[in-house]
Amino acid sequence: MILSPGQEIAERYEILDKIGSGGMANVYKALDKKLNRKVTFKVMREEFVTDDDFLKRFDIEARAAANLSSQHIVNVYDVGAEDDINYIVMEYVDGVTLKQLIKKRAPFDNDEMLGVAIQIATALEHAHKNGIIHRDIKPQNILVTRGGISKVTDFGIARATTAATITTTSNSMGSVHYFSPEQARGGFVDFKSDIYSLGIVMYEMATGQLPYDGDSPVSIALKHINDPLPDPRVINTRLSEAAVAIMRKATAKLSADRYQDITEMANDLKRAITNSSEDVSRMFGETSTLALTDEEIDQINRESAPPQPSTKVPARARRQARQGQDEPDNWQLGPGRKRGANKRGQQDDYDDDDFDDDGVFSDKKVVVAAVLTSFVLILLIATLFWMVFLRPGEDANGGGVAAPPINAPDFSGWSVEDARTVADSLGFEIAVEGEEASDFIDAGFIVSQSLGDASALYEGGTLFVALSRGSDRFEVPDVSLKTTEDAYAIFMELDYPLETSEVLEWSDDVPIGVVVRHDPPGGSLVPAHTLITLYISSGPAQRTSVVPNLANMTEAQAITAIQEAQLAAPRAVRAPSATVAEGVVVRQAIAAGTEVPVGSPVEFTVSSGPPPTESPAPSPSPSPSPTPGASPSPSPGASPEVSPTPSPPPTDVIVSRHLSINIQRVPPGAEMVHARVILRTAAGDQTVFDGSVDVGAPIPVTVSGAGQARLMVFVRDESGNFRDDSETPIDFSE
Repeated sequence: MILSPGQEIAERYEILDKIGSGGMANVYKALDKKLNRKVTFKVMREEFVTDDDFLKRFDIEARAAANLSSQHIVNVYDVGAEDDINYIVMEYVDGVTLKQLIKKRAPFDNDEMLGVAIQIATALEHAHKNGIIHRDIKPQNILVTRGGISKVTDFGIARATTAATITTTSNSMGSVHYFSPEQARGGFVDFKSDIYSLGIVMYEMATGQLPYDGDSPVSIALKHINDPLPDPRVINTRLSEAAVAIMRKATAKLSADRYQDITEMANDLKRAITNSSEDVSRMFGETSTLALTDEEIDQINRESAPPQPSTKVPARARRQARQGQDEPDNWQLGPGRKRGANKRGQQDDYDDDDFDDDGVFSDKKVVVAAVLTSFVLILLIATLFWMVFLRPGEDANGGGVAAPPINAPDFSGWSVEDARTVADSLGFEIAVEGEEASDFIDAGFIVSQSLGDASALYEGGTLFVALSRGSDRFEVPDVSLKTTEDAYAIFMELDYPLETSEVLEWSDDVPIGVVVRHDPPGGSLVPAHTLITLYISSGPAQRTSVVPNLANMTEAQAITAIQEAQLAAPRAVRAPSATVAEGVVVRQAIAAGTEVPVGSPVEFTVSSGPPPTESPAPSPSPSPSPTPGASPSPSPGASPEVSPTPSPPPTDVIVSRHLSINIQRVPPGAEMVHARVILRTAAGDQTVFDGSVDVGAPIPVTVSGAGQARLMVFVRDESGNFRDDSETPIDFSE
């Protein structure tokens, strides 16, 4: 829907000027007459207006986005509809897009890039905490004010327009450069997709280039899935190691390897800019990190300003004005002609000679055109008057003036009935003669006309017309299991035109980049220009499984349950338990119900029985009391000897110790690790710590035992497996 300056919507918003257009909306600057402020007024394109599901989803998401409040988010003021105009009213930002700045100024220096990234991360942090994922973070959706403050726009709109597949439409090309691998696969999308897109935006700011590019959205998407991020320091040597490390972590192929949330990434960005700049206030993202001038912004806006409808008039509109037509989009349509194509199947265009050097429709030419039009109308009226009232008839000798030829209208796209009605009024006949194939005229309507052998059409003559039989049917070649390049080569060799789109699809059997299938399938008979959807393999699906609940299971039962869930079951760890029977699961490393990739290890601990307890020393037997006045009598033949008191058997004394453990082997770039500390004694293994801990922070543990023992520390690595970290001997007898 195209609006004109001065047009008023909802008795409140007055359109001032068109300032841009995008894949889903035309964008205007408008005046909110109620609050007397300028606003950005976005009007949905016609293809979305007829989609009820989209409009409902858009309304819900836009209203949710209206609840966001951050200086780094463009505020949503209003959402509404009037007639066929569906609109959203947003904060008007006087500035430029980040995409325009990148084209003008990139590569950014290290602090400029980090500062903008902090402000975008701040906006995402606020949105994510409110449960809103943007899904379309790209420089085109980042506005930069004259003061250098970055603001993210189109929250909610991006979510409403997101589809599960990527097709080769013009609107998807812009976003696919910033898609996360899971978006490219059409898989589950969460907050980490925004983190990935922000990493790509950082790369573009730092280098002035996109990391992945290609001839089609699918080729770009496959690079997101498979290709490593290029080294930005090849282009911009001023980047700090911290900045590059942040980019790489944010753009990890697996979402599990990225930052766990946007807050974690924002903290790293703040540390990176603090280490590289003395201006610590920048780390909070509240001040500008871009030094912009009004002249620079004005120049960018002038260079990217869209042509205004008031200064550039389409030839189509001028013909409508001359012909007095009421329906702008149907200037050349008969009832059967398809919208948007002329009778040669080409799109109408501007007439270059109707514009002066500045691209403005010449006022002088308007006057000349008006005079010529008036002259033609007068001449036509005079000719008709002469033909009807003043044309001499035949004289008595059969002489007289011959009637002038009739200029028949172009009946392309008309029904035969309508054409005959007009022909009768002009004095000639219509005769149907044959059919012709047409991609642009519906079957049963006139597609062409001729005079047969006659050189001119006179009153009482016959105009021969051919009817459209619609598009001819052609056979679709089978390109399944062929590479994308080979498939297009086959299509290019055809004598008839077919159009294509591409959709990524997981496949365990078909290699990446090869056509899995297509619709319509090979051998189908279709009209020319039929859309053939190619389903391109993006490789095996990332299947997941749910961790079972191992509580109250024996070791054998737990292993069976883990294996049935298509997960791996390492050897169980044994530890004493005063509450769980021996051989029964005490705890599991991953909580039940957690969704993890198929094949992930699920470690668990089995009770080895009650912990050992200290045995009391037996009391010595009392010696018999001697009889008063009597001496003990030795045995006959034995020397007098006093029997010693028997000693109690030796016992182990249980000793408790408080220890502080430090992690030795930290995964690269990690700020927190999952550690497990096990005390191994003669009685068995006992887990004394199992949880996450900050890197560099000691782990306090209390251990009890007797005799010799070993304290073993394990750390979970990037693949989710526990690895040996350290082992310390303990002697409880010391």
